[in-house]
Amino acid sequence: MSHRISSLNKINSSVTNYHSIVTNDNENKESTIILWFDSSINSYTYIEQTNNYLEEIDIYVVFLTELEQCLNFIRSIDQEKIFLVTSGFRATQILPHIAKCRQIDAIFIISTEKSKYEHLTSVYSKILGIYTNFDILYASIREEIDFVNKQLLTFSLFNPHQILSEYISKESTEFLWFQLFSHVLFRLSYYQQTKNQMINMCQQYYYDNVREQRLIDEFEKEYRSEEAISWYLKQSFISKLMAKAFRTKNIDQLHMIRFFIGDLTENIAHEHQKIPLSNEQMLTVYRGAKLTKKDLKKLRKNEGTIISINGYLSASRHRSSAFDVAMKPTKRTNVVSVVFEIECNIRELGENIIFADITQYTEYPDRQEVLFDIKTTFRLKNIQRLAQIWLVKLDASNDGQEIVTNYLEEKYIKTEEKSMCIVFGRLMCNLGQYDKAQKYFEQLLRDPNGEDLAWIEFNLGRILDIKNECKMAQKYYNRAYNRIMNAKPSRWKDAVYMLNNLGIILYNQRKNDKALDHYQRALKIQQKFNSFNSVDYTQILSNIAFILNMQGNTNDALNYYKRALKILKKYHSSNKIDIARNLNNIGNILYQNGNYNEAANHYQQALKIQQNICPNGHNNNAHILNNLAVVLNIQGKYDEAFELCQYVLNIQQNLCSSDHISIAGSLNNIGLILYNCGKYDDALHYHQQALIIRRKYYPSGSIDTAESLNNIGNILYQHNKYDQALDYYLETLEIQEKFYPPCHVDIALCLNNIGCVLDRQEKYDEAFHYHQHALKIEQKLYTSGHPNMAYTLNNIGNILCQQGKYEEALDYHQQALQIREKYYPSDHVDIGDSLNNIAMTYTHMQKSKISLDYLQQALAIYEKILPSRHTNIETVKRNIRCITTKK
Repeated sequence: MSHRISSLNKINSSVTNYHSIVTNDNENKESTIILWFDSSINSYTYIEQTNNYLEEIDIYVVFLTELEQCLNFIRSIDQEKIFLVTSGFRATQILPHIAKCRQIDAIFIISTEKSKYEHLTSVYSKILGIYTNFDILYASIREEIDFVNKQLLTFSLFNPHQILSEYISKESTEFLWFQLFSHVLFRLSYYQQTKNQMINMCQQYYYDNVREQRLIDEFEKEYRSEEAISWYLKQSFISKLMAKAFRTKNIDQLHMIRFFIGDLTENIAHEHQKIPLSNEQMLTVYRGAKLTKKDLKKLRKNEGTIISINGYLSASRHRSSAFDVAMKPTKRTNVVSVVFEIECNIRELGENIIFADITQYTEYPDRQEVLFDIKTTFRLKNIQRLAQIWLVKLDASNDGQEIVTNYLEEKYIKTEEKSMCIVFGRLMCNLGQYDKAQKYFEQLLRDPNGEDLAWIEFNLGRILDIKNECKMAQKYYNRAYNRIMNAKPSRWKDAVYMLNNLGIILYNQRKNDKALDHYQRALKIQQKFNSFNSVDYTQILSNIAFILNMQGNTNDALNYYKRALKILKKYHSSNKIDIARNLNNIGNILYQNGNYNEAANHYQQALKIQQNICPNGHNNNAHILNNLAVVLNIQGKYDEAFELCQYVLNIQQNLCSSDHISIAGSLNNIGLILYNCGKYDDALHYHQQALIIRRKYYPSGSIDTAESLNNIGNILYQHNKYDQALDYYLETLEIQEKFYPPCHVDIALCLNNIGCVLDRQEKYDEAFHYHQHALKIEQKLYTSGHPNMAYTLNNIGNILCQQGKYEEALDYHQQALQIREKYYPSDHVDIGDSLNNIAMTYTHMQKSKISLDYLQQALAIYEKILPSRHTNIETVKRNIRCITTKK
């Protein structure tokens, strides 16, 4: 059977896996949606009447009457919270389907038979009430919308002890996004046209809302930049638009309202200049809020981390005001009352923390509120329980600015992309926000404002490459490359970047020779300019190694990887990510060459580094652990291998969706272990699961798909279903010949498997032909032997034995045993197989004594490492009984 290993970023580019998110230009601009599900919504009058009631609430309302239509709508919502309003009868139909849906925030039931449906409130905690009166219902909806808009806080966390790298946690990703946005904001140009676009958008959206239309008209005619704080505090269309845009990180909306965000930040900074004049040394303010129990638990687990509120934060100088807000009654059962106590050392922090006293702007001057700028960060000191309230103590801190500075220097100081605007877009892409990154660069391309067009086009090419839109990606790469090549003076470093990524595109198009040519051209440019010791140079060495390995040239591939690793260790010892990646890939080639102990050693080194730089449970750690499991499996350490694979699968299931491609690799490896343990039905189940995922992910076929097909063929072979097994093997071979050069190890393995089926079908001459073809490939690949070659020699020996050519068969089996003893520990199952095959050949030669000796050696190995009822054990015991009975 084939055993697959995982490479970490096989081709070195600046991108990761992509998952598309479809956006809609006419999307809801509110944070909350009312979904009104009721079969009695059967007339325009009913809808119009309900809309009139809800008009002043300023909320997006959807009316639906069909259950399936309603369920599909809920599933389609990605960011917004849904308030479900439904009748008692309809509630009994829909609630079992949606009770645990994350999109559903609150449920309101309207019914004149309140007592009939009261029992539902004890079953479904999201039900906030059963209403017999529409006015009370609308008042409750208004109260909950106010709760969501004003009391619920969203935040991001950053662990200050975390090493800044491309492998950062989701919470840290969110944190960096907001910090970077505030840095980029003032570097983006904006014109009157931008303001007009925003106003037009809002006018269309609120076309039937008299209150908002009045405010929009007032804003258009009278707004001045120095009035931004006043407008923000009005809780009007502009503040709601901002709140949702920040919460969902909607680049289009943030780009459109950036002029207002810029004005607001400048207003806060202007007001902040008055703070030192007051001679105030220490500021203590309070913010009352509700947090979900889940968010509170997250905070309690992260004391000492850096926290950023996702947007602007207002707080009161009066502790009692915050406590009043926090203790405001709510019908919700999944939230707790929280007061944030924020201390700010004005004298020490100076201009590093920007906030404004907004007492003169607010409707409640007695609260003496301050407003913190968007990029303000806090250190989470501790959390205390005070009766019915949780007190969260924060210290204002300038750690956020330091984190961003360090991140940018770590990631991009060695590139030519010095523009903050370009770096921001790159980071969005590297942090997994691919759609947002694409929209951002498209905006930048339309309005570059002096930014480097070549780098804008280059980054659009990278994003499209992730989306597998190879033709469009290649178009942007070529445009960028042509700009670079025509530039004066020479931009040779940039040319290297372009050639490298064009090589990746060509590899994805299965044009390996052309990809290799692009990498080698990039390498020559770097050699011309004496850039032998750069990180870029090592990445291109690694890319060349990967292609050479794909072409079956493992020795040259190994040399390139080793050259890259040597440079990294000597000149870039702090670049742990690339060092770990190269150690893993060297391990892969050592594994392919049958050097299993050396391979395991390299995987262990890579894993140790990865565990120091990646969050616990990161997917790249899982890849290396999977590789270790594969080595353990082939060394016959099945229990250890199985336990490790199960651990990896648990990691991946927590990180990824159930049909993620990385999960298929773990399912496959578990299947291989179960196969080796003789548990063929269980193995088949895992391999079929892996195949379903791989076919979905690679609809036109892939090497991984071929692997799953091959493994299923192996199990069908063990079940004596030879015709079905042959179909799977032939499909495997067809895919492999599409992706691999003719002389490749996996093709040899598949040829062997086809030969084994033909052997069982007693088509010995055809079987011999396939095995000989496989052996010729292996003799070219492995000049000093390899376990795969032992497998082929063994198969040829079996056919010769079937044909009565016992002396020749014995010679092939003994060659196989010698190779296996060279590469495997003395108790490996494959050595047992060779001993058994030699024994049976001696049996046919009527040399029972010698045969018995080999059978007993084989049995000792099998009983040591295989389950007690494994078919191999039963077969050898039966053969021993036959010989001893004859005696």
